[in-house]
Amino acid sequence: MRTKLAPWEKKVGEATGRISVLTAERDVLARRVEDAKKRLDAAVKALAAAQQGSAARDKHIKELEASANKCRCAIEVSKPMCTTRALRPGLDDPHTRCVPVSAQEGDRGAPGRAGEQPG
Repeated sequence: MRTKLAPWEKKVGEATGRISVLTAERDVLARRVEDAKKRLDAAVKALAAAQQGSAARDKHIKELEASANKCRCAIEVSKPMCTTRALRPGLDDPHTRCVPVSAQEGDRGAPGRAGEQPG
C-alpha cells in the first residue's frame, strides 16, 4: 500500500512546502503593509504640522509687511516736514539727523546747544 501512496505523499509534501513558502511571503507582505500604513500616518501628521507652521509663518510675514508698510507711510508723510543736512562738528547731535525745514532756513532754531550761534 505504501508503494501506491508514495507518489501522492511526494506530491502532498511538495504542496505543503509551497504552502509554507507562500504563507511566509504573505506574512512578509502583511508586515510591509502595516509598516507602510504607519509611515503614511506619520507622513500625514508631519504634513499637517508643516502646513500649520507654514500658515503661521505666512501670517507672521503678512503682519511684518503690514507693519513695514505703516512705517513707510509714516516716513513718506513726515518727509516734507524733515530734511537732512550735514552735521556741524561740536554743535549737532549725531543721533539727530532729522531737522525741521523751518529750522534750516537761516539756521534759526536748528538743533544745537542752547544759546550758541551756528558757524
